[in-house]
Amino acid sequence: MSEACDLLPAVLQEVAARSDAPGAAGWVLHSAHVSGTQVVVLKVGPPGGPATAVVKMPATAEGVASQRREADVLAALGAEESLGDLAGLVPPRLAQGAVAGRVFTVERLVPGVEGRAQLADPVAGPRVVDAAAAVIGELHRRTGNTIVVDDGVLERWVEARLRVLAAAFGDRAAMDRLASRLRGAFKGRSVDVAWVHGDFWPGNVIFDPGTLEVTGIIDWEWAGPGELPAHDLLYLLIQTRMLTRGRELGHVLHALLEGAPWEPAERTILAAGGVIGEGEAAVEPEVLLLVWLRHVASNLVQSPGDARNWIWTSRNVESVLRLV
Repeated sequence: MSEACDLLPAVLQEVAARSDAPGAAGWVLHSAHVSGTQVVVLKVGPPGGPATAVVKMPATAEGVASQRREADVLAALGAEESLGDLAGLVPPRLAQGAVAGRVFTVERLVPGVEGRAQLADPVAGPRVVDAAAAVIGELHRRTGNTIVVDDGVLERWVEARLRVLAAAFGDRAAMDRLASRLRGAFKGRSVDVAWVHGDFWPGNVIFDPGTLEVTGIIDWEWAGPGELPAHDLLYLLIQTRMLTRGRELGHVLHALLEGAPWEPAERTILAAGGVIGEGEAAVEPEVLLLVWLRHVASNLVQSPGDARNWIWTSRNVESVLRLV
């Protein structure tokens, strides 16, 4: 944190030189924190005014890789003409580079409040979830197409992600069973795919506090094309359950795989997104497992130390693998 703050004036000089914010050299620090993935996050803006930009400076090799992934994603999304006005929900990058050997990125600050801050409100909470689902559903619709799942798709969806798990967990038999189950469920199947955000939880969706309209979506590093829209919609609902019920990912997945019911409002969201058919009450277990696999593999790439945390692995990985 101290080093990042010391380097901030040099970073802001780079922003002033490279972007359409020539006054950035005079910006000051408004707030600072270190994220759970060891990225120093500095909110900056004009003296006496609100913060207008976010400076991110990763402190680990994994954090540097994360910033590079997000840069690649944002470049690819920027080339998606089908996004139309939805492109305005993606925070524009003002600059990226390195100063004194420290990598940095700077993006416009999305005005508003995180959706998770509204979840405890019995009126605002459901509205926030509905609005988030509607916005990401529109992104899926605009970027979607239909494919037949072949070996190449299964390599990307299943095998590559299981290799990440295999490097951290020793239950090869359980992972082989999971691979066989997912291949059997999806190979040769015609499915709708689209761009997904990949980490679509209420903390990454920003809302106008007065209208509860979505003003932006942040943290796109795990986004990608050619994925099931269920990745975003199910993860939104699962994370909402985790936040409102004080549960972990593995607990919620375990319950759903064992038949825990979806609430009517959740079923409405899932039906609108094509995750379940009209009148259906349950999500296909293999779809739930695919969503879980993508998230856990991404988490281990971003935070490899989690593999050594036996509490996290027991609750979020082993408890699910035991059901396969």
